[in-house]
Amino acid sequence: MQLFGDLTGCTLLLIEDARAVALSNVLLGRESDTDGELDEMVQSSLSEAGNIVAAAYLNALSSNDGYGAVTLDPHLRTGRCWRVAERGIARSGGCE
Repeated sequence: MQLFGDLTGCTLLLIEDARAVALSNVLLGRESDTDGELDEMVQSSLSEAGNIVAAAYLNALSSNDGYGAVTLDPHLRTGRCWRVAERGIARSGGCE
């Protein structure tokens, strides 16, 4: 997710597919023997998990250091970890 305000950049939650599906199963109360696909429901729950983690992080920064930032809606990307990170950084305007 892109960040705007006192802090600019992006937040990334990187997790391998099998663990992402396992996390989604826990969040959705599904049995662990699902087919392992990143179906629409899995993708939605993972986007929301990323949103929750980012919000908690930003709230902690705001409470402790007084920084204020807002985020855009989360986007789920799949692929190699380095490629996903590279796209996220490029989308946010890069890191310096």
